[in-house]
Amino acid sequence: MIDPKITTFVQDRVMKVDPENKQIKLQHHDPLTYDYCVLALGFRSETYDIPGARQNTLPLTNVNDAVNILKHFKTVTDHYKKFHDPLDLQILICGMGYTGIELAGEIDDIRPQIAKMAGCKADDIKITLIDTLTRLLKQFNPKVAQYGIHTLTHLGVKIIPGATIKQIFPGVVNYVHTNDQSGQRHALKGNTILWTTGVGGSEVIDDSGFKNHHGRITVTSHLTVPGHDDMYSLGDVASVHNPTKGEDKYYNPSAQIALSMASFAARDLAGRLNGNPVKEDYKYHWLGTVVSIGNTHAFGRAMGVDVTGRSASIMKKLIADKSLYQVGGAGKMMKLGQFDLYH
Repeated sequence: MIDPKITTFVQDRVMKVDPENKQIKLQHHDPLTYDYCVLALGFRSETYDIPGARQNTLPLTNVNDAVNILKHFKTVTDHYKKFHDPLDLQILICGMGYTGIELAGEIDDIRPQIAKMAGCKADDIKITLIDTLTRLLKQFNPKVAQYGIHTLTHLGVKIIPGATIKQIFPGVVNYVHTNDQSGQRHALKGNTILWTTGVGGSEVIDDSGFKNHHGRITVTSHLTVPGHDDMYSLGDVASVHNPTKGEDKYYNPSAQIALSMASFAARDLAGRLNGNPVKEDYKYHWLGTVVSIGNTHAFGRAMGVDVTGRSASIMKKLIADKSLYQVGGAGKMMKLGQFDLYH
């Protein structure tokens, strides 16, 4: 996707941003200097300082994490073949946001393959979702939310709402019921613990001394860093004010808003370089959110309409294809797109 005639690509880890000296410090290369800088450093898994969460769970933030989860399934199924430990077949997913739900659906799709690896029945593999919220999927209207919950339970996914995680031990999620004043702790056991409770912006934002909240900089109306007009902050390292939700409310980070921000920042920067600056402020128009549960089920709201079932699943795949087209063009979409719309 990169044209080497106009773009120099450096593969390295960004260690720190120095806006005062207009430098980017890298791990293995000399510092880079800039006239304009775009921060698009992505996200990290957020553990909220819960003891043991980082050491005893598997996050899902990138392709390498996904590969590690598959490798882990191979390890626990091999262990089950030898020792028949039922905890090897217990899969615990901490967090019932979009990622947690979609991950549960994807694991359900491959449950027969996991069972074959373990030498057991598919029904022997148990998937549990645990979340601190007592009302799940509250961003959707009740009927749509209920469809999502019903579909998951129909697939055999156990849901534990209103559970505040206090500590993670190897193979154990320690939690209390959110409304239980006694604070009595409960233990949920399983040899696979997946972590999808939320994300924060890159740790580089903290290390560079920017004022932020969970690694996200509250940007100006032109998506620049306050006090640094030559620096944009986009995607997971940016917070954009949502005027319809009040003074201290921000849009949730997503691929949709990241692409929208990138388009505006490119146009804004080009205008500044060409002496024709963009006059209007950035405005985000939310088109909706569709959450998939495996390959054939989905639910959400798109273009002002609630969608569930097969039609929502088709829409989810079309949204993914559109994103591929925006990022990589027709070639990338045709190579990596989802065209099994009715499967």
